[in-house]
Amino acid sequence: MDCLIKNEKMSPYLSSLLGIVFLPILISIIAGMFWFALSKVFYKKFRKTAKRNFICTVLTVCYMVYPIITSKAFEAFNCMEIEGTKYLVKDFELECWST
Repeated sequence: MDCLIKNEKMSPYLSSLLGIVFLPILISIIAGMFWFALSKVFYKKFRKTAKRNFICTVLTVCYMVYPIITSKAFEAFNCMEIEGTKYLVKDFELECWST
């Protein structure tokens, strides 16, 4: 994912972290558009179940992505001290606890 997101102002690690955090929101929007379109095209068949299917899709996506997001979030707190300065283990260009 680091090679897909190139931003000179932001570290590749932070870019991938943000991408993974916002992934469920993006998938939920796409799922909502899918179920909305299906309910408009096949009105009689999906009229009553579109909302329920959307909620099931969002809950399933959240359930599947939750472990990935939490592990990535906790990686942001893993620091190593090198010569008196703490650096993020995943990206040694970033100092821990600095703004």
